[in-house]
Amino acid sequence: PPAIPSAAEKPAPDKFQALKHFKELKEQIIAVTGSDDLYYRALGAQGYEKSNQIPAAKMRDVFRAVAKHFTNWKAAQPLEAA
Repeated sequence: PPAIPSAAEKPAPDKFQALKHFKELKEQIIAVTGSDDLYYRALGAQGYEKSNQIPAAKMRDVFRAVAKHFTNWKAAQPLEAA
C-alpha cells in the first residue's frame, strides 16, 4: 500500500483557498474580539504583516499558529457569569 505522506511531504495548499481560510479566521476573531488587532499581532509574530505575503509552502503552518493564538486568547478570557 502507498505510504501516507508526512506533513512535510504534503503539497502546499492552493494559495487562493488558503487566503480564503485566513479571511474567515480574521472574521471570526473580529466577531469575538471586536477588532482585528489579535489577528495582526498573531500574524506579525509569524513574521508577516498580511496573509498574502506568506509563501504557499508556509501557509498551513502560519494559519495553525494564528488559529492557536486565537484559541489561547479565548481560553485566557474569564468566563461570563450565567
